[in-house]
Amino acid sequence: MRLQKLTLSILFFLLTKISFGQADYKYSINSLQQDFELLRGALEESHAGIYWYRTKAEMDKAFNTAYQSLDHEMTELEYYRILAPLISKIGCGHTWIATTEATQQKIWEHGKVLPLKLKFIENEAYCLQNNSNDSTSIQIGDQILSINKYSIDSLLMLSKKFSHGDGFIEVGKWRILDNAFNQFFTLFIEQPDEYRIEFKKNDGRVREVIIQPLTLTDIESISKRRYPDNRKKEVENINLKFIGNNTAALLRVKEFSDWKIKRKKIPFDKELKKSFKKVDSSKTKNLIIDLRDNDGAMKSMVCYYSLT
Repeated sequence: MRLQKLTLSILFFLLTKISFGQADYKYSINSLQQDFELLRGALEESHAGIYWYRTKAEMDKAFNTAYQSLDHEMTELEYYRILAPLISKIGCGHTWIATTEATQQKIWEHGKVLPLKLKFIENEAYCLQNNSNDSTSIQIGDQILSINKYSIDSLLMLSKKFSHGDGFIEVGKWRILDNAFNQFFTLFIEQPDEYRIEFKKNDGRVREVIIQPLTLTDIESISKRRYPDNRKKEVENINLKFIGNNTAALLRVKEFSDWKIKRKKIPFDKELKKSFKKVDSSKTKNLIIDLRDNDGAMKSMVCYYSLT
C-alpha cells in the first residue's frame, strides 16, 4: 500500500506545480518528459512486481514507446491516456493511476457521460440501467451493439489495453467495466455531445436511438431515484454454505475486512475461524473458496481443496 501511495503522489507532481489545477492547461514537451522520467524511475526502483508478468525488455520497450509519444504539448487527460496502458502492462491490480481533482471535476461534474450502466456477458453488452432522460427507449436486458459507431467488440478490445488488473486475468477487468464502463468511455474514447446507440430488443429487432449525455452526479441521482432496489445493501464479507448433502463446502470471501450488519460490527478474523470450524466439524471432503468478488489480488480466483 505504501508503494501505491508513492506512485500516485509522484505521478503528477511536476504537472500540478505548473498548472495549478487547470484541467485544460497544455503542458510543454519538456515538462511531460521530466514527469515521465520521474514516474519511470519510481516504478523501476520501488515496484517489487514490475517484472512479474513482463520481462525487463518488454517493460523497457513499453516505457520507451510511451516516452517517444511525448513529442507535442498535451493536456493532463491526453497524457493520462498514454500512461494508463503503460501502468496496465505491469499487471498489478494495486498499481493504477488517477487524474488530478481539477480534471476529475471537469470530466464528471461538467462532462458528457454516457447515462447507461452495462453488464458484460461473453463479449456482449446488455443494458442494466438506463439513467438517461429518455427512460423508455432502451430497456433493461436490451443488447447494446454499438455506441457512436464503435462496436462493443472494439470497445472491449480497447478496454483491455487501459484497465488495470492482476497478471493476465481478464475476469476482474470485466467486473470493472460492469461498474464503470461509461467512465471508461469518457476517459479513453470521447466526450461527445450526443450518444448514438444501436441496440437489439429481446424479439430480435435492431433499433437506433440518440440519447443526451449527463454529468456523473446527475446519473447517480437518477439511478438512486429510478432503481431504488439497487441501492447498496448490507452484505457479509464471509458466507459459508454446504452443497450436495455436505459433499462440499462453499466459502465465499468478498473482502478481507470487518463489516457491519444493522450497525453491529462483525470481525472478519473471528468469522473466518468459525467458518473453518464448521467445515471441520461437518466432515465434508471438499472445500471451494470463491474469491471472485474480492477487491484484492485474487479477484478472479476459485480455489478447490480436497480435505482427505
